[in-house]
Amino acid sequence: MVNRLQLTQAVLLCSLLLAAPGRAGGPAPTTPEAPAQVAAIEYGPQGARPVVIQVSTRRVQWTGDWRQDAAVAHLSWSPDGTFLLYRQADTLMRHTLGEQGSIKLAEGLAMPRTRPDYELRPDGQQVALRRAPSQVAFIPVGTAAGISQQVDMPSGCLPSSMQWQPDGKVLHVLCAQESSKTAPLLVKLDPAAGVVTFRPAPDVAELLGWSEQRGLLVSGKADAYGQRPGNVKEDGSYHPLRPAPALPENSEESPPIDFVQGYLPSIDGFVMARATEDPHDPVVLTLVTPGESPAKRWLKSFKRVGTISYGVPGPWVAFVDRKPADRADVGDIYIVRAGKEDARLVIRANAKRDTFYGGPEPRPHKAGTSAPKGAGSSKKP
Repeated sequence: MVNRLQLTQAVLLCSLLLAAPGRAGGPAPTTPEAPAQVAAIEYGPQGARPVVIQVSTRRVQWTGDWRQDAAVAHLSWSPDGTFLLYRQADTLMRHTLGEQGSIKLAEGLAMPRTRPDYELRPDGQQVALRRAPSQVAFIPVGTAAGISQQVDMPSGCLPSSMQWQPDGKVLHVLCAQESSKTAPLLVKLDPAAGVVTFRPAPDVAELLGWSEQRGLLVSGKADAYGQRPGNVKEDGSYHPLRPAPALPENSEESPPIDFVQGYLPSIDGFVMARATEDPHDPVVLTLVTPGESPAKRWLKSFKRVGTISYGVPGPWVAFVDRKPADRADVGDIYIVRAGKEDARLVIRANAKRDTFYGGPEPRPHKAGTSAPKGAGSSKKP
C-alpha cells in the first residue's frame, strides 16, 4: 500500500503544476469574447523578458529588456488592460501599453516564491506588496493621485498570500509565523488605518479569491488525504466547501489525493491536481464546485500541465503546456474557456532556438480587442 505521508510530500510538487491546454492546429482565431492579447514571460538564450502576444497573429511584442541576472515573474494586468505589472528580481515593474519600456514602482520586495507577493486593488489604482520581513506596503499605480503607505504586521507574522475585498477597502493577509509550532494568522488591513483585526487560522493554507455568496475563499491545510477548498467566516473560522473524501472499505489501495491549485471565478469552481509519486507522471486536473457534485476531469488531452492564470474575471484563462520542454512551467501557451476542452494555441515554443514561454495572463476582455502599440519591435515566431 502506498504510504500517504510519502504521497503528501510528493504532491507538493503538484502545487507547481497548475494547468493544461487543449489541442489546436492553426492560429487561434479571436472571437468577440476571447482575449485579444496574452502577456507572458519569454525565456531564451539571452535570459527572460515579459512580452505581449497578439492572439490572432501570434506576434510577440516585448515590454522589457532581456535579463540574465534577474528573475522575471508574476505578471498581472490592470482591470482595464492599460498596464501590466511584473516582478523583476526584488523590483516591481510597470509597463504601460503604447509606451516604450517599463518603469520601477518599488524595490525591496521579499524573496520570490511560487505565488505572487503583490496584489492589485480591484479598481487598479493601488497595489499591496509584501516587504521583508513583516511589512505590507500600499503604493499608488493607477491614474488617481495617492501616497505610499507602509503597515507593520503583528510580531512574527510573515505574509504569505493576500486578497482584496471586492470593494477594495480591506486587504486580507495570511501570515505564516516565525515558529512552525504557531498557527498562521489571518490579518485584515486597511491601507489608511493599519491592522484592523487578526485571528489564528490553523486550518488555512492559502487565500484563493472572493465569492459574493461565500466571502473569502481559501485552500485548507494539507493532510494525508490532500486538501479541500473552503471559506472563512467573519469570526475567522474555516469551513470546507466539499465533503471529506470517502475511504474505500477493505481496500489496500489509497484513495486519490488531490490538492487545491486555484479558483476560477467565472464558473465558481476550484482546480485540483492529483498527487503523483513521480514529477514526470501525467498531470491529472479536476474541477470541483461547492457541495457534493462529482469532480470533473479538465484538460484531459494535456499530460504536462504548467501554470494557469487563476483569478481572472472573464470566462477565458491561459495556461502552459510543458510538453515541448518537460521542465518546470515553460512550454507552449494556450487559452481555453474555464471548464471547457476547446483550448486554442496562442504561441508555440521553439526548442531549436531554446525559446519557451511561461506565466501567461490574458488581457482583460473589457480592455477591447485592439492590438497594443509601441513598446519595441514585434515578430512572428
